[in-house]
Amino acid sequence: MSHADLVVEAAPERMSIEKDLFADLDEYTDEDAILASNTSSLSTTETATATDRSGRDVGTHFFNPPVKTDLVEVIYGEETSDETAETAHDWVESIDRTPIYVRKEVNGFVINSVLGPFGDEAAWMVSEGEATVREADAAMVHRRGYPMGPFELAT
Repeated sequence: MSHADLVVEAAPERMSIEKDLFADLDEYTDEDAILASNTSSLSTTETATATDRSGRDVGTHFFNPPVKTDLVEVIYGEETSDETAETAHDWVESIDRTPIYVRKEVNGFVINSVLGPFGDEAAWMVSEGEATVREADAAMVHRRGYPMGPFELAT
């Protein structure tokens, strides 16, 4: 870890785990290394408080399943520098993914905010008996081209 230029964590979505992990990474990586969280909803700004590297923390939200979904959000925290975000953006491109900048932290960032209604509608359809969980997931995959249905994604 001491020679890494960029570290992307993939820990469970719990702030206490992320902060503990980032504190350890802060200690065991070079001070110039960029620490990236793969969070889908936790604050990049708050995660960064566990480190002493102002501006060198960023969010890199890979979507599930990462092997089928090439979009990655590059998320600015309050202190994230443009250089840090650009480095993360370039790295995402270097692994043949499509990065988009999220310049302000908002709940669910960009894509989860947009996709939320798709999951909500599927849940309503199941609760009203219009479809089963399996049918709703299959419709999103086979009719709409999503890599996973909303219920599969939620598990």
